[in-house]
Amino acid sequence: MTVSTEPAVCHRYELQIKIEAEREQVWKALVEDINCWWLTDFYAVGNDSVIELDTKPGGRGLLES
Repeated sequence: MTVSTEPAVCHRYELQIKIEAEREQVWKALVEDINCWWLTDFYAVGNDSVIELDTKPGGRGLLES
């Protein structure tokens, strides 16, 4: 077994897009209807998995199952 001594790398990306819609409609689309727009290239488990966002305080964030 080979052990790497390379430091871990973390990247952060931010994207801003102006959306002309009601706040509640945008939130529902982004959080509740995430599987309608999530790109297949972004799936880690498989293209037939389900993406969820656990947005409540203390939630687990992005989930894929």
